[in-house]
Amino acid sequence: MMWIIAGQQVSTPLPIPTLWLLAEYLLDGNANDTSGNGNNGTATDITYVTPTGASVQVAQWSSTGRISIPDLSLSWSSGFTFSCVFYFDAGSTVEQPIWYNHSGDFYFRVRSLSGNNMQFAIQDTGSSRIVTSSVLSSGWYHMTMRATNNGSMSIHLNNSSIWSTSVWTLTTISSGLWNAFLLAWRFGTSENWQEKMALCRFYNRELNTTEIWQLYTEATTKIGF
Repeated sequence: MMWIIAGQQVSTPLPIPTLWLLAEYLLDGNANDTSGNGNNGTATDITYVTPTGASVQVAQWSSTGRISIPDLSLSWSSGFTFSCVFYFDAGSTVEQPIWYNHSGDFYFRVRSLSGNNMQFAIQDTGSSRIVTSSVLSSGWYHMTMRATNNGSMSIHLNNSSIWSTSVWTLTTISSGLWNAFLLAWRFGTSENWQEKMALCRFYNRELNTTEIWQLYTEATTKIGF
């Protein structure tokens, strides 16, 4: 496989960004944090499978599956980025949490709508944003959600920007309450992710578009989509 970097065709992509990487859950056989920061997750009712064409394992959620992770102690003054690759079932109408904080006042979800549309929902203490993107079929997708400390947020799907805003003040985060994430499970409820996920990363800064592209190329290479 070849990549274009700064206008030059190369056979080796740029390394994965590590600056201010809080936690990295590759989910390649376990829920350990491979960032070196020791934020290991605890997996419940999770199996690990190797998708067709993939070179790594991914986490497969059951109807009772969840991965809890410790308080990541974000410093919101530096911004935030979450990135992962997930399998999207275009035939499902269940709203699937990608992550929640422990108090349940901030979450990020995805679900399928009629016409094979993918819908993301971001909730912050009663205020929410809905983002819909047309998707052709079920399959693997790379997603990046990033935010700054001045209310700017954006979502990239497969290296393309599908939504952005510059006017949303995040009450939960700006007040310092955004912590103790739960990956793919809503605390105190039965709502949970029931598909596959891998290559999950939390950054304490806003990644730039080149870095988002780096994560996307890693996903397409390792998962094979």
